[in-house]
Amino acid sequence: MAQNGRPGPVVIDIPKDVQFAIGTYIGPRNIEHKTYRPRLDGDPDRIEQAALLMASARRPIFYTGGGIINSGPEASRLLRELAGLTGFPVTSTLMGLGPIRRRPRIGSACSACTAPMKPITRCMIAM
Repeated sequence: MAQNGRPGPVVIDIPKDVQFAIGTYIGPRNIEHKTYRPRLDGDPDRIEQAALLMASARRPIFYTGGGIINSGPEASRLLRELAGLTGFPVTSTLMGLGPIRRRPRIGSACSACTAPMKPITRCMIAM
């Protein structure tokens, strides 16, 4: 974003030879965000509450999004495992497509389309 002159978005034209050049990426080390400190360990009481809700749900569904993708391959694997164990159907936003293959009763298309929204509107608990 431009900070001086006329503020706002800026177009940067990068020459094609620079775009396709090969180099070695060296990322930053030891990044610590000053204010964002997510809780990494689950609260056992809340996990138990969620499990009880899931067990008592008449029409449960997992509604997933980009957080599954951003959390890495392990989160995707765990989602597939949980969906397989519970048998709950899974639908996703556009940003969350990928972890679940579309299979009958498990995966659904993205909820940006109208057809997959039917299970969402009929469900009682969306996890």
